[in-house]
Amino acid sequence: MRKGELKKEQILSCAGHVFSNKGYYETQMSDIATASRTAKGTIYEYFDSKEHIFITLIGQYIQQWEETITENMDDYRAEKPSTELALVYIRHRIYKTIEFFSGNIDRCRIILRTGPALDQSIEPAINLFEDKVIAVIKNDLELGKRQGLLGDNVHIEIMSNAILGSVLRLGLYYFVQKKGDFLAMDIKTFVS
Repeated sequence: MRKGELKKEQILSCAGHVFSNKGYYETQMSDIATASRTAKGTIYEYFDSKEHIFITLIGQYIQQWEETITENMDDYRAEKPSTELALVYIRHRIYKTIEFFSGNIDRCRIILRTGPALDQSIEPAINLFEDKVIAVIKNDLELGKRQGLLGDNVHIEIMSNAILGSVLRLGLYYFVQKKGDFLAMDIKTFVS
């Protein structure tokens, strides 16, 4: 990685920590400059604004989440789809998503605490993250439906939002409000 890319990553990492602790609205560019030990002018060489930094962070989080949950589908193929294989697959997705949230408390706080009454410039970034997660959940549920593992009466849209809501609520409660108490529990036990 080149020096400029390293500096940009350092600024993003430090900004993530500041956003996590102070919240989006309370964070100032001077806070990010102090945390990253970078002159504000240097930060503006990489980012136009605080919003630009925040949106870039959310973009990184989307990419990191997608990489975290990606699984080789060959591991789940069989002559005849089975409920057992489907459950293993779903458990993997849930486990990896919980691992994603618990693996970086700053990222978890930013995603889970940034919500209603957002500035119109950053709301689409949060919505994009949620839309990506919903799309993956819908795809998984539709696959289960096609394989006959879910009944025809299952409403994919409602179930997808219920699953996302559950995961986000668990993440908020255990990783933000409880401040990591959940980490003492074995995540695999929880997912089973």
